[in-house]
Amino acid sequence: MIAAAVSFSHIQALALAHGYRLDTSRLLPLSVDGLIVASSLALLTEACAQRPAPRLARFSLVLGIAGALAANVAYGVHFGPVGALVNAWPAAAFITATEILVGQMRRARSIPAPERVGQTVADPVPGDASSAIPTDVPVIEPVIEPVAVPADGVPPCPQGVSR
Repeated sequence: MIAAAVSFSHIQALALAHGYRLDTSRLLPLSVDGLIVASSLALLTEACAQRPAPRLARFSLVLGIAGALAANVAYGVHFGPVGALVNAWPAAAFITATEILVGQMRRARSIPAPERVGQTVADPVPGDASSAIPTDVPVIEPVIEPVAVPADGVPPCPQGVSR
């Protein structure tokens, strides 16, 4: 989040230097970084639903990345090429961290789908199985909360993600 805060301050300072008022200069960084986050989440939603990625979401992600990098480079360009690169770092770190997090959510296959909760894959006990079950241990039934499934039948993400 440090990278997001530094990138935010760079974009806000650039906006103030180019005619924005203080209140609107605070909104500009949110529109840039918000576009990246919203596009990433739209792509994640479509991936979880096993639908193709919308072109607008892909375009918006590229646009948000280009905008964040351009604004941060422009903020540091008066310090020369090294200043431009150093000031591009917060945007690059924010973008990378966001995409890593969304990628992890996309690949979260270890969470069982709601219909598989409570099932096991234990091997059968050879011989008389009833002798292997202790009689003095109380049986506790799992409490399974119902999961709301949308009308299109696609389970909520990240549960049940498969490719």
